[in-house]
Amino acid sequence: MKPILAIRSAMSHAFDFTGRATRSEFWWFFLFIAILHSVLANYFAAPNPNGFSFHFGIYLSLDINEPWWSNVYAIVFVLPFASALVRRGHDINVHGSKFFIVPFIVFAAFVVIVKALPTQEIFNTFMFVSLLFLFVGFLIVTLKRSDPDTNRFGPNPNEVPS
Repeated sequence: MKPILAIRSAMSHAFDFTGRATRSEFWWFFLFIAILHSVLANYFAAPNPNGFSFHFGIYLSLDINEPWWSNVYAIVFVLPFASALVRRGHDINVHGSKFFIVPFIVFAAFVVIVKALPTQEIFNTFMFVSLLFLFVGFLIVTLKRSDPDTNRFGPNPNEVPS
């Protein structure tokens, strides 16, 4: 799938959590929102003496000190990104709710374990390992090849209909 078509497809299916999304659709859309966020962050942020910096994240903040554009960005892109992620999971025959349940379980375990950690250094190490675990899992799931056949979420989006 070409980049413009992938972005258009992801945005047009923003409220559609059914069906399947190809790897190319998901990753072109992911790259688009990462680049857009970096451009906005560097344009609206205070001048950086080190030059351009890379930013990525979709977060909503009620802090008065946060830039206004980050909330607009979050409101515009959080649902399309979540939809693309869920549909990407459907493409490999994984139910989309697992993308939200697993991080919640890791976070809950993290909170419980953090209370038991004696030092800041151990806390930082544990946090790094937890985030690395989630990141590697995210990559494994989103980079996996599509199911070649029709699965419970629909036909293979890579196949040309006859």
